[in-house]
Amino acid sequence: MRSLILGFFLFTISASLFAEDWTGFLGCGTYEVSGTARSLKKSLVILVNEKSKSEMIINVPIINEPMLAPYLDKPILATLDFDKSKSEGTVKIIKSRIPNPLNPMDTGIKLMSKADCK
Repeated sequence: MRSLILGFFLFTISASLFAEDWTGFLGCGTYEVSGTARSLKKSLVILVNEKSKSEMIINVPIINEPMLAPYLDKPILATLDFDKSKSEGTVKIIKSRIPNPLNPMDTGIKLMSKADCK
């Protein structure tokens, strides 16, 4: 019983570490991200797979927040560059998207081009 509880505890810790640091596993490059722009802890972020166990929070640099502000609480499709930070992407292009009513989980991340990390 102890080993079962210990195994569950270790699995929970490793799953939470993976969720926090997800871009380290994806690598550097340009990604197409479909999600929702939200205000979180006094900064603007992009939420992917919102309100699910696979929810990802993508921070944007302060300099890119004015680009994201008009889309607050709306579904978006953005092109982001990840170069050195594991959870912050520089916004290149951002536009509105129409969510699929038949698939509420129509958000995600798609690699457009891979790059070397700085």
